[in-house]
Amino acid sequence: MKRLYWLPLSLSVMWQAHAAQSHTIKQQFSTTSSQALEIAFPIGKLNIETYQGDSVQVNIELVEKEQSWLGKTDLSTIKLEQRQHRNEIYLTIDEDTVEQIWHVKVPVSLVLEAEVGVGNVSINALENSAEIEVGVGNVKIQSALKDYQRVDLESGVGKTKLKNFSGQSNHEKSMVGSTTQYRGHGKYQLEVDVGVGNIKVIH
Repeated sequence: MKRLYWLPLSLSVMWQAHAAQSHTIKQQFSTTSSQALEIAFPIGKLNIETYQGDSVQVNIELVEKEQSWLGKTDLSTIKLEQRQHRNEIYLTIDEDTVEQIWHVKVPVSLVLEAEVGVGNVSINALENSAEIEVGVGNVKIQSALKDYQRVDLESGVGKTKLKNFSGQSNHEKSMVGSTTQYRGHGKYQLEVDVGVGNIKVIH
């Protein structure tokens, strides 16, 4: 009987020891209407939501990658790096041993720039110019604007889609990739470049 109880208990202890650890970083930054926000990180997910406010609110969950199950990375020592140059706020965690899940609330007045190595980007209620670059992953943008001055979408391997805009658009497919170009009468510009993955922009 003891042996029957010992086996599942041992497995339970091993699972707890090997379970992925996580750590959350929360910060807030005051902004002005003339600034741009740039976010960059190697691996993870980026979720951006715009709102009528004057500060950038950042919530980042750090999760150990599967190959880091031995727990060699002390997540509590990882910090969000913030730099300000002229009118740009730059946020990054240049750490590829963990997966990063970013949830960011951004004032509608800020121009957005994002660079993600591997992962997905989602932007809700975009009301400004944006430039997004992803190595491998998908980009989905829900635009609050019904027109842009210019939209350029390019996927090396994947699909591009632009929906519910009334200006002139040109869509081209290659053997594995896709590009979409749009010209309208709006004020802002949108550029999305993905190496491998799909791009979808909808009003």
